[in-house]
Amino acid sequence: LQRLEFDAASRNSFTALSATAALCEAPGLLPKFVNAALAADWACYSAAADQADCGRLSVVIATFPRGFNVWFCNVSPSDWLPVAYTGWYPIGAAAFEKAYAKPSLLYHRGELKPEPNLAAGGSFVWLFNYSIIAQLRKSEQSRAMLQRYAHDLSGEKILGRAAAVLSEESKRVVERFGMSYRGDMTHDGVNENVYAMMAET
Repeated sequence: LQRLEFDAASRNSFTALSATAALCEAPGLLPKFVNAALAADWACYSAAADQADCGRLSVVIATFPRGFNVWFCNVSPSDWLPVAYTGWYPIGAAAFEKAYAKPSLLYHRGELKPEPNLAAGGSFVWLFNYSIIAQLRKSEQSRAMLQRYAHDLSGEKILGRAAAVLSEESKRVVERFGMSYRGDMTHDGVNENVYAMMAET
């Protein structure tokens, strides 16, 4: 994936598959969807500490599939390969409060456990991921991915958002979501910036 070259046709084929759509097609497709998301994740992040853990990714997607999309490009007549993915999920009020007010007390992303459903009165959400392989960054495809991500989130009643931020590019994305720096957490001993925002009441 990291060595792929994209011509105009393969770039124009850029399309999303949601975990919800995959499950509607067949429940047995969930492991393949997780594998596709994992392949995209590992192609986007070179440092092991930044890469998603297969077990946690599987649990998070299975718990809240509607928050996840994997993006594919058709790179040959028969090959659609995962090149990006986005994900978000609801978290409990206590977990959000820690991320918002005391991120230094977070020592692993796994502490931010997914809730299976959105609350009727509104939910706190964790922005799990929004990444695309290096060849497609700052492109029409990356803009389309982020627009879809923003659209999906805008349709929900959200009380607050939080995310661990790994790069300067990611900081610009969360700032566009109205989030600001709240402090640092650690994950596997590596410092990560936490950005968050509370919805206006």
